[in-house]
Amino acid sequence: MNSHDPSVRRTPSIPEGVALTAAAVAQERAVESAAPGALVRDPWARKLVDAAVAAAPDSHQQWRWLADGATPGSMVPAMSGFLALRTRWIDDAVLAAVTAGARQVVVLGAGFDTRALRLPWPGEVDVFTVDQPEVVAFVRHVLDGVASAPGVRWTSVAADLTESWPVALRESGFAPDVATVWIVEGLLMYFGPGEVEVLLSAVRQLSAPGSALFTDVADRRVFEVETFASGREVLGDNRSPVRSALDDPATWFAARGWNARLVDPRALAGAHGRVVPPVLDPAGPTFHFAEAVLR
Repeated sequence: MNSHDPSVRRTPSIPEGVALTAAAVAQERAVESAAPGALVRDPWARKLVDAAVAAAPDSHQQWRWLADGATPGSMVPAMSGFLALRTRWIDDAVLAAVTAGARQVVVLGAGFDTRALRLPWPGEVDVFTVDQPEVVAFVRHVLDGVASAPGVRWTSVAADLTESWPVALRESGFAPDVATVWIVEGLLMYFGPGEVEVLLSAVRQLSAPGSALFTDVADRRVFEVETFASGREVLGDNRSPVRSALDDPATWFAARGWNARLVDPRALAGAHGRVVPPVLDPAGPTFHFAEAVLR
């Protein structure tokens, strides 16, 4: 086939730092999906990773690692089991919220998220995935022709989360007066403290009472502990360094109008027959899982 034929659809390019993070997380889902007793089943993760590796420049070592099958858990031993547990926790929490009546789900900084396609949604729901235009174009290109789960209306919103994304979200059909589930997964730590404040203030303004938010946040130890030294190095190398952390996430959210609690990592891991990942160790956590409901 002629590569210069205008009818040939080329895979869009995506920003390297963002692409590396999104591909690494999807790689973890792909590997978990193939494992016995998997916590996550994502039949599209491998396709997204392979397309990203094929389209990426070969100058960055981490792309070669991904091509060889590396995952965040293998590159950063302290994260072993972390992403699978986080994904399953959010999956279950979101489905429970939709079962209870929420009819909108918004995934901020969605990356290669495929929940609109892979979750067994209990009823009709609008799923909005928000990310940079290049990321949105890439995901839609790779998953072209894949149907959403029954009852799901999946809308991709191309917008930078440090700019006017609330406007783009509303113009895409989002209704602020409808109870919404917000997924803020693997995102906040890459924002500066002021940017976190602005982002979550916008989320609150767009949320009807009863809306819920599920997120993971970095603890102050993330900047210091030796067990996460390789994590800081890997994130720095792909130009996605940790920029913010919260000492007391539950109190932080409560002060901003949310009823919040931290998830007990021992109970969560135990419920799924897994060990507590080192980064969630209650004796010295590097990360927390937090859920909040708007009062």
